[in-house]
Amino acid sequence: MTYPLPSTPPGKTKGKRLAVLLGGFVVLVAVVLILVFTLGGGSGADTVIGQSIKAVNAGNFDEVNKLRCSGTDSRDTVQELRDKFLNVEYQMTQSGPVEEDGDFAKAPVKTTAQGSILGNKVSDDKNGEIRAKYADDKWCIVDSGLSGSTPGS
Repeated sequence: MTYPLPSTPPGKTKGKRLAVLLGGFVVLVAVVLILVFTLGGGSGADTVIGQSIKAVNAGNFDEVNKLRCSGTDSRDTVQELRDKFLNVEYQMTQSGPVEEDGDFAKAPVKTTAQGSILGNKVSDDKNGEIRAKYADDKWCIVDSGLSGSTPGS
């Protein structure tokens, strides 16, 4: 023997489905926002270090110096290195995570120099560290990670 299913008044099923869909959508948006703010946002130190690496790789020496903290000695800028070795290109990559400790942060980097000096082919890799600090309400670069990145040094 079969029993008939209880009938639902017309329109009630659509309303329940709509409520469930809207509730699910709200939960999904909340989860995405939480993930973005906790995982994907990154800190200001991450951002300034990434900008510095990008500027080095683009050969944008003005930008490298703009990211430096005011009053920071800029002897180790890419421009000065390139002035010494006119036919050498530098490529920098971040080789580990940014580590923050209060108002200071650092990230390991690898700098590759390739080109020629006085007709002699050069290819050299150096490991270094970009250091940043939080000063004047923003993160800035204290050491661009280029010290000791001249080929053969």
